[in-house]
Amino acid sequence: MAQPNNRPDPKTIPINELAKFDMFAPSPGMEKKNARLTFGIRDGNPRVTVFLNNPEFQKGAGILNAGFYPREWFTVMDSVIQMLEEGKPGSKIELMVSMDQRMEDGSRGQMILQSTLMIGIDGKGMACIGVKAEGKPVPVFRFEFSDYVGVMINGQQAEPDALSRMMALSTFRRLADIYSGLTGDFKPPYQGRTDAAAPACGGSSRPAPTGSFDFDDIPQ
Repeated sequence: MAQPNNRPDPKTIPINELAKFDMFAPSPGMEKKNARLTFGIRDGNPRVTVFLNNPEFQKGAGILNAGFYPREWFTVMDSVIQMLEEGKPGSKIELMVSMDQRMEDGSRGQMILQSTLMIGIDGKGMACIGVKAEGKPVPVFRFEFSDYVGVMINGQQAEPDALSRMMALSTFRRLADIYSGLTGDFKPPYQGRTDAAAPACGGSSRPAPTGSFDFDDIPQ
């Protein structure tokens, strides 16, 4: 006999469900201040945002964004889940997000790298996520249980690294359910772009990948 599907209809999920997955981490170089990472949506597209909470970066300069078309997000998240299931320390997936350079005459120039979202497993086996942008500090957000909760599995104390990957897996699987109901229809890059400089998707104007980074190498 088939088991009933108890998963909620994605179309009934309110957008504030995403707030349950906010993450906090020490803001680099700041005493007693935390940076915040949020999973959100804008114009029907998934978005990861980091608020540095650092007065050195005023207004929008202290906000790091990495947004994706739904098809891109869902495709890569399948690989993220597979990586977390395998649990190999040092593994990572990076998504480099670019934007069009605005010219003085209103046209669009070459694409420039805006930010890099990285999801991976550090050298201690902890699942991590972070957003990197040029000239900005990089808070490292680790998936981990609070000091107030311990977990026993089959009578054995669960190790922090195993719990971290379990939490990350649960998070991304739940986010898949939520985003499937909140995201809009896929629209290819450059749709509606009329200037002659518009390249084909994946064209040569895409900025070359910059140096990769590891969570263990980021100063905190």
